[in-house]
Amino acid sequence: MEWKWTKGENMEKTMRVKKDHPIEIKNDNFKKDNRQDSNDRLMNRGMMIQTSINPYLSNNNYLNDVKVQDEFLRPKDSNLKENE
Repeated sequence: MEWKWTKGENMEKTMRVKKDHPIEIKNDNFKKDNRQDSNDRLMNRGMMIQTSINPYLSNNNYLNDVKVQDEFLRPKDSNLKENE
């Protein structure tokens, strides 16, 4: 035995209707907010170097740096005599 809320009648269904809601812009004069202003200022900044640079070697030539390294910074054997 089944319990039903009807007496064997078919249920009447209503048709689905999609309501088209027009998209309306309420305010045509959008005021820029602080976030947008900050973003614009950041985008207009100049590019900066983001790596560490040795200030003592920024104007030097690489070949000159290698010569200085060979002459002063590498250990030399004191037992060898150059051009006696």
